[in-house]
Formats: sequence, structure tokens, C-alpha cells
Amino acid sequence: MIIFFILLGLIFGSFMNVLIYRLPQGLSIVSPKSSCPNCNSYIKWYDNIPVISYILLKGRCRNCKKSISITYPIVEITTALVFSLIYISFGASLDFIKYAIFSFLLLSSSFTDIKTLIDKNFETGVIPDIYPFIGILVALVFALYEKNIIDFLAGFGAGFLVLYIPALIYRYIKKRDGIGEGDFLIFGMVGCFLGYKSIPYILTLSALTGLLIGVCIVMYTKNSKFPLPFAPMLSIGGLIYLFTDNILKISF
Repeated sequence: MIIFFILLGLIFGSFMNVLIYRLPQGLSIVSPKSSCPNCNSYIKWYDNIPVISYILLKGRCRNCKKSISITYPIVEITTALVFSLIYISFGASLDFIKYAIFSFLLLSSSFTDIKTLIDKNFETGVIPDIYPFIGILVALVFALYEKNIIDFLAGFGAGFLVLYIPALIYRYIKKRDGIGEGDFLIFGMVGCFLGYKSIPYILTLSALTGLLIGVCIVMYTKNSKFPLPFAPMLSIGGLIYLFTDNILKISF
């Protein structure tokens, strides 16, 4: 069963790569077929097998021999790992479906945020609103099914406002944005799935993670103004909370 969910994660990770590449550019996720970004040749099905094709092709396009970004297998492996951990934690249950969707959207937002930062063709820090909107809608469906609508509303309010209010204050003082609108919605989505009690823990862990990574980036780039995407930090905090909820959850 674990092998099955690893394979399932690899398949969804491959689809995530399509979303990460196409959504920020406003491209259809259905057509045209996947193609090499360098030579535009269509990728055959046997060259599009998650991770395996990358290894067999030695990270290069079959046609033009240009390097393929290592981010593709990283996304697929990460998704497979997360899906297998969700199965281990919740079994083959309705909770697996719930948290697999949550994790998929969270990872999609994070990797898209990272890609738009390092890709010179895109605007820095773009998170398509479709990710949190779908997540909030799915969380609402589960909240109605579980008769837990109050926690759903409280979770969204806590997650959204805890970033939105400081962002307003920062914008008023500095006359520029410090936190992107996508981050508000992403954290609101996190609250919808994990509840308002998760917000302090996830925010603290996300901030500490961001601080650590930020210091490393500044030391490496020598640029104190290097833009740091916050969605990946929220994802790290959210996923850790999801898998350690029974041990580390803060009680009020």
C-alpha cells in the first residue's frame, strides 16, 4: 500500500509540474502537450515517466540535449514522500483524501512561488489564486460533511487576519508591500483545514524557518534585499503540524 501511495504521489507530482510551469503564464493545463522549454519538441510518453525518465535521460532533453531542471524530479519525489506520510498517518481513509488535496495545493503554491522567484521570465512571487480558492472550497465541503463549519470559519479568519493586519501596518509605515496577497489566502486555507489552534504554532515555525533560510541566502548572495517567498515557509510549518498534531499541538 505504501508503494501504491508513493506511485500516486509521483503521478500527482508530475501533474504539479505542469501547474507550476503553466499557471503563472496563463497557459492551459490541458493543451498543448508537454514540450521541451528549449527546443519546443513534444515529450514522448516514455520520456515523461516521473523521476525514471529524468534518470534515464541523465537530466537532458532527448532531442536538443539541453539540461532539464532538477526541480522536476524534486517536485515529484517531494509529493510522493508527503503522500506516503499522509497514508502512514491517516490510512486509506477520507482523511487521506482531505489532507492529500490540502498538501497538493500547499506544495503547488510553494513550488510556484519558488519558481517565479528564480525564473527570470516571471514576476517575482506569483501565487495563482486558484490554489487557495480550490483549497478553501474543498475544506468547506469537508467542514459541512463533518458538521464543523464554525471551526472552518474561525480557522480561515485566524489564518488570513494574522498576516493581513501586520501587512496593512507594514504597508502604511513603509509605503510598500511586505507580504503578498497570496500568502494571506494560503494561510487562510491552512486554517480552514487545520483549525485556528494550529495558527500560532505554524506561524512561529514558519517565521523561524524563514529567518534561518533568509540568513543563509543573504550570506550566500550578499544581498540583504533578496526577496524571500513566504509560502514555502507556511507549507513547511503546515505539513509539520499535520504530521505532529497529536504530539506538538498547542492547547488553549
